[in-house]
Amino acid sequence: MSLRSHLLSSGLWAAAGRGLTGLAELATYMLLARLLAPAEYGAYFLAMSVVLFGAMLASLGLNQAAVRFVAEAIGLNQEARARVLLLRILKLGLIGSLTVAAGYFLVGEPLLALFLDVPALFAVTGLVALWIAVSAFQRLIAEGLRGFHDIRNATLFGGFLSGALTVGALGVSWGMQGEAHLAGVLAIVVIATAASALLGGWRLGRRVMALPVAKLPVGNREILHVAWPLLLTNLAVFVLTQVDLWILAAFRPAEEVARYGAASRLALVTMVVTSVLYAVLPPIIARQHARHEKHQLQRILRAGATFTSLVSLPVFLAFVIAPQWLLALVYGDYYADASAVLALLATGLFVNVITGMRGNVLMMTGNERIELQISLVGGAINIALCLVGAHYGGMLGVALAAMSAMVIQCLIEEVAVRRVLGIWTHASINSLSDIRRLFNLRGHAVPP
Repeated sequence: MSLRSHLLSSGLWAAAGRGLTGLAELATYMLLARLLAPAEYGAYFLAMSVVLFGAMLASLGLNQAAVRFVAEAIGLNQEARARVLLLRILKLGLIGSLTVAAGYFLVGEPLLALFLDVPALFAVTGLVALWIAVSAFQRLIAEGLRGFHDIRNATLFGGFLSGALTVGALGVSWGMQGEAHLAGVLAIVVIATAASALLGGWRLGRRVMALPVAKLPVGNREILHVAWPLLLTNLAVFVLTQVDLWILAAFRPAEEVARYGAASRLALVTMVVTSVLYAVLPPIIARQHARHEKHQLQRILRAGATFTSLVSLPVFLAFVIAPQWLLALVYGDYYADASAVLALLATGLFVNVITGMRGNVLMMTGNERIELQISLVGGAINIALCLVGAHYGGMLGVALAAMSAMVIQCLIEEVAVRRVLGIWTHASINSLSDIRRLFNLRGHAVPP
């Protein structure tokens, strides 16, 4: 299959999957806004943030390492090496998932209680621990499939299936009872995520077992040498994207956290189309870099950034022009007060869209330590700005701080990509011709 055909096929699957997954996530938030009391809804957003952090920590950076190792090995026709690497990665990932989940179950509540007073969150510690374990392994399974360029199954088992199951169960609960409690909601989410991880694991197992068997000198040290900077980078990115919610929770009541969390989740719709690139391009980035095809890599990246910017622009404008109306429509009138938060966060995310896949490019090309340094600086800036913002401006001040930190990191990452690899990743009018060729709108093929 040609690169053009692969991009189109993978892009269509990823676009459909991410679009449906995004709708499932939005439907989940809409249902929860009507099923849970505001204080419990705020606790749900904090629980989800805990799970994101825990799953990142539990994966040990292996999910992105899996994409890179497998894509490079397959691209260089080293299928036996791909098998050995992936089996070791899955083993390490399972150990990490169980260890972090057990650690949160044992010490999570007393640690969080040092700076938070959210009884609803502490009451579901066991369920949150289970959610961490199944979520971490689900992410690892999906990225393993992505390394094989199996975008369809990576999308299906990376969030769509679990999201659809969750929406279905919550819809039944809303129709029958009209209300729910946080423990029941988390039980539904854990079961749905576990089902997705198990089915995805079965599918990945079939792919791995079809590869040739060989004894190769591949050890855990080689894998972890690449994975640990990715892990630290992911944790730093967590600080950049999630610490605003935690700082707000430390300063403000759970009801305000619920409004901020609702606005921040809705703002992520700005990134739905861009998430298609993150689903399709990482293995292609690794392959093109391994083959030293730098010029074509830049064309692919900039065409992707241009296309997603154009598609995301109407969503961004809607969030800036009519945020109050959209919040009331999605969540109810109680959450409309966070309109300025939605507009500010959407602005930061749109800059993220325009500047393309900067950090992912660094991580997929062996420059994960540079991305780690940038992410640590960006995280530190975000913490400092959010602390000042929360103290002086409440949720509006935190939103302004989070937006500013996002813009700063995006710009630093793009400059780093240019200096290290000699390519740009941002959207460009000149890339419109590449987009037309990709979709064969002028009857041309994408040049090799």
